[in-house]
Amino acid sequence: MRSHPVVAMFAAALLALGLTACTSPGHRAQATPSPSSTTVDATADQPMLDGVIATGTLPSATGEATGRITLTATGNRVRATLTDFHSSATGQLDLQLSPNPVTAKCAADSWSFVMNAVEGEQDAWSLPIGVAGGPFEVDPTYLHTAVLRVDADAGKPNDDGCVYPVLAAATLNWSIPPTHAELTVSDHGRRAHAEGAVTTTGGHPSTYTVAPGDTVEAILARFALTREQFGYLNPYDGAVETPDLRYGTVYNLSPADRGAAPSWRQ
Repeated sequence: MRSHPVVAMFAAALLALGLTACTSPGHRAQATPSPSSTTVDATADQPMLDGVIATGTLPSATGEATGRITLTATGNRVRATLTDFHSSATGQLDLQLSPNPVTAKCAADSWSFVMNAVEGEQDAWSLPIGVAGGPFEVDPTYLHTAVLRVDADAGKPNDDGCVYPVLAAATLNWSIPPTHAELTVSDHGRRAHAEGAVTTTGGHPSTYTVAPGDTVEAILARFALTREQFGYLNPYDGAVETPDLRYGTVYNLSPADRGAAPSWRQ
């Protein structure tokens, strides 16, 4: 068993690396859509978090760490703990929740949530459920991976060239269902204030790029989405809370890709 203590709580931070999405011309059909049949009220967009909500196994490709991670919701906090954990690493461990797959290279370098170490406890972290912009403020099932890294290794040379070398990573198996599991999106055609370009996958829209003069309401009408559904598809952005959209911002429209990091024109 690892013998070093986990020290001092560190502030939760959101690490944002802009990704770029390519776009193509959108459809021009002018059908007037009605709200999707999967419309739900705002309260349905935050699932009930109580008890064990996710688990994962932490194998290490190099054999440096093994164990199991459990996310448990109690009261207004989610707590992450390791069990049967063995590691040759020493020093403070940091835990991040990432939308990237467990196989992603340098997973700790990209857009993710850092959990707070629990002071005085070894191998335990927590975050408030309702923290603004946090991972549990909305449906968290887009977070696919728990990433464990050694804090002191940040910036040190490593074979993968990562800023934050990964000690071990686990695929998160969520016990809570997605709040919009049946959601499908269709493009009902360009219209005033929703003139942006759309990419498609399998005949369905996958991304939308904001054009000059676009408004949230017009974009929602174009794709027959409620604000809650658009927020579900873009859990990072808070797009529906902002009346002024930034030209060039790429929003996700695919339920399968809702963990894609936002990108925007600088």
